[in-house]
Amino acid sequence: MKIVQTWESTLRTIQDSVPAPQFQRWFKHISFLRQEAETIYLGVPSRFHQDWLSTHYRDQLNQAISQNFGNPLQLEFEVLVEDSNLEASSSPVLPIVPAQKPQLRVVEGGGSSTPAETESAPSELGSQIPHFSGEFFELDFNRLCYQYCGLFVQGSTPSLNPLFISGGIGMGKTHLLSLIGKELQRQSPQLKVRYTSAEKFTNEMFKSWNDKSGPNYQRFYRDEVDVLLFDDLQGLAGRRATQEALLHIYNEILSRGGKVVFASSVLPTKLGEFLEPLRSRLLSGVSADIKSPSYEEKVALLSLLAQQNQISVEEPFLRILADQGHRDIRELLGVFLRLHLQARIENKTLDSRFLAREGVSFEAPQQAISLNEIISLVEHSFGISKTELISKSRKGVIAWARQVAMYLGRRFTLLSLEEIGKNFGRDHATVLYAYDKVSETLRLHPSRKYEVEFLVSKLQARVPRENDDFTL
Repeated sequence: MKIVQTWESTLRTIQDSVPAPQFQRWFKHISFLRQEAETIYLGVPSRFHQDWLSTHYRDQLNQAISQNFGNPLQLEFEVLVEDSNLEASSSPVLPIVPAQKPQLRVVEGGGSSTPAETESAPSELGSQIPHFSGEFFELDFNRLCYQYCGLFVQGSTPSLNPLFISGGIGMGKTHLLSLIGKELQRQSPQLKVRYTSAEKFTNEMFKSWNDKSGPNYQRFYRDEVDVLLFDDLQGLAGRRATQEALLHIYNEILSRGGKVVFASSVLPTKLGEFLEPLRSRLLSGVSADIKSPSYEEKVALLSLLAQQNQISVEEPFLRILADQGHRDIRELLGVFLRLHLQARIENKTLDSRFLAREGVSFEAPQQAISLNEIISLVEHSFGISKTELISKSRKGVIAWARQVAMYLGRRFTLLSLEEIGKNFGRDHATVLYAYDKVSETLRLHPSRKYEVEFLVSKLQARVPRENDDFTL
């Protein structure tokens, strides 16, 4: 009994050191099994759960165990298959079950409701808050943005008004706007929350001019909107009249104590052809950027989607799929669900053999930058030949240049990890290590950060793409 209480104390220690969503997802379902000599055995619900804990949280587990048990213990995991999950773990053709409506987990309270359209809102203006049937998966690449959205909903941080959400296409910006809107309406049903996009807003404005209803259009947005959720802001580039209308509406909403959230695939500092007063107001709030997910985070996203929809799938399949170079998360998850449905229809197991047997191809966009171009750039910048880059040498400057080349290859090409590794005579694990090593070095060493920033700027100048706005 005492040892179980000690384990509960260990969980409380971990709970105090990690964000609540991460504790709920990765630690809440750990079961204490037994302690044998200097080894503690913990039960986890899946092999992927075990791998994720081992890769990302082993140090925190070891530290908390040592603190509460009084001495360091060897940590071992055992995968448990509960009765409720037995069918899901054995059947390859389970139906997809409806997911719960999403809501921001940072806000206390249960349930979620979407009130009907307010009577004062003309039906032809704006649009309903978009509906998403699946959960928003919070991981490291989008966590900061997600938490900013939670603080915006709480309303305790004035500097978050306006909130500017940026990220590549298909990275979850509209989903976050939906969560914000629905949670605000759940808390205050009387609140007038309106969602629109650059294209819809522009069409509404010109329609009001053509049918002489301009005053009603202006009055609606200025006087009858408490929270404006504005999507695809980059679409207003060069549209001066529309920008002026938005600027006046923005000022009026804020003067009444209202709130505004913008979403854009371009950072506010890089919005071209925008009126300076509007740019200034956009920069007056807080910008929350959704980063590009790492390889392991893509695997985690696919695994969470499989769990949510009760899809039985082998981990090697997820790793193959995550390694196909999809930058668009929406596309990646869509491909997974399409393959799942194909396997169901054909009554086949969704595994790596399914891919080989069916000859499933993953069509990626044409690469704008080749790995050879990146290697040439690294050669010139570091004064190191390609022969040295692909050699077995572990000399400091050569190893660093090689890691930078792999890092840039992962960021700027659509090659798989294995394909990048082959060009250097290495495997995919080495490429992953190089990517993580460079990312960590950029945070800790300003001089090294400058080296890589210079190369990134050269590549971005070579092919300016919206979703290549990397923050180092």
